[in-house]
Amino acid sequence: MRRVTEVPEAVQQALHDTGVVLAFASFTDVDGTESEARDAVAAALEYEYAQMLAYWNATPQATPWAAPDRAVLPQLTSRTLTREAFLGDYVDVASGTRLFSKAYISARGTSMPDLWKGGHFGYAFSTSPYGIRVDAERMQALFDGVCAWILPAGRTCTILDWGSPVLLDLWPDYFEPGTEWWGVFLFTVHVAEERQLTVILGAATD
Repeated sequence: MRRVTEVPEAVQQALHDTGVVLAFASFTDVDGTESEARDAVAAALEYEYAQMLAYWNATPQATPWAAPDRAVLPQLTSRTLTREAFLGDYVDVASGTRLFSKAYISARGTSMPDLWKGGHFGYAFSTSPYGIRVDAERMQALFDGVCAWILPAGRTCTILDWGSPVLLDLWPDYFEPGTEWWGVFLFTVHVAEERQLTVILGAATD
């Protein structure tokens, strides 16, 4: 398994320009076993921890944030999601990857998905406790680009949802804030033909 350091431009733009909370990590030469996916999750979390330290110009000894606890990893289990469940209620799956409008979502009364129920990538991508800084048309284009990358058409994709209370033991400093309001998300998506695996993670509150 080899980590890919560069992710597509659409993902870079989503992370840096729009206010999207989610983080992405991509790996190649992956056969798609659950063990490999778990190892990729560990690598992605440790990378996020290193990024956190770099952002605050801190060392592990001089920060209150604990690193992810690898000893908890064997307790982490996953469940397989359909494409529809992965995308969730904020996406009109019948039309592909079209995000529902804010007005439609508000009228329907859709809010934060129930914690640990799984899925809802559309919600996690298109909402943020800190606000989204682009209009609906731009957000849709970014979402389409990201979905085309992680779920390429005509390919065999296996989507695993790793969300459970175990995450609060694995890395409480990262995941616990998400239980307060916005949510906690951890997915892996494996594309068999490309032997590509993407880890998607996010947790935040206001």
